[in-house]
Amino acid sequence: SARRSAHTRRLRLRQCHAVGRRHCGTCRRRRRTLCALGLASPPAAHRRQVVLLACGSFNPPTAAHLRMIEAARDAVEDSGALVVGAYLSPVNDGYRKAGLAPSQHRVAMCQAAAADSQLCMVDAWEAGQPGYVRTLAVMRGLKQRLAVQGCGDDVRVVLVCGADLLASFVRPGVWIPAQLREILGHDHGVVCVTRGDGGEAEAKAAERALRSQGLADAPDSVMVVDDFARSNISSTEVRRALREGDSLRYAVPAPVLEYVCKHGLYGVDQAACARKYRRLSTHDELHSSRG
Repeated sequence: SARRSAHTRRLRLRQCHAVGRRHCGTCRRRRRTLCALGLASPPAAHRRQVVLLACGSFNPPTAAHLRMIEAARDAVEDSGALVVGAYLSPVNDGYRKAGLAPSQHRVAMCQAAAADSQLCMVDAWEAGQPGYVRTLAVMRGLKQRLAVQGCGDDVRVVLVCGADLLASFVRPGVWIPAQLREILGHDHGVVCVTRGDGGEAEAKAAERALRSQGLADAPDSVMVVDDFARSNISSTEVRRALREGDSLRYAVPAPVLEYVCKHGLYGVDQAACARKYRRLSTHDELHSSRG
């Protein structure tokens, strides 16, 4: 339909903007190229192209999740690579975590959270699988799908995570060693973004352990970033605030709050929630300012 075609054009242009406005003409002319998924066109080929991937519950996605992607991009580009896209990948319902909203809602909330981003998108593959999927399988799958879209084999899919996940890399029995080596290898890597809650020391200790064990040989196998815009917002606290009726403006993207209210997620009172997070129209704002 005309509406769908217009949406596709806007999406392609938004993805082009992630690699610079000068490439947008190329994106419009060549549909099945690197630009098809927001990837850079030939002028940037001298820099290794990186796609960031954040796996998690996103139950619900918060402003901290989006900020984590931005901090990871800065760190990767400071190392000389070019971040050409980023994906949120919600876990599927087989994760069986207490209080986990159905995957279709979490995918939709991630899409709402990323709607205004020029970099961040949603990969729903993991959420659509019938059972639990290991992190490496998600990374491999994304890399393969990017290659099918004409992105080439050299695109590096880098995992973005918090200090708790990185620390689990060095706990015996948690990760399969061969898979861990691949996650930290040439085709992938990890950027750990800490939140200023003591996680930086834990993450640095894990990085040292991984390097001493020979699992992280390259300088960019593991990068620990202490984000200056630290945020301790967690999805757990967001769910508590929703139940108790506390305001979450600016802690959670407005479209996500609207979605939660509309669908009555996390036990909210739909009517009260909608009133709290209703976005004012221009007429309402003018009337309020005059009153």
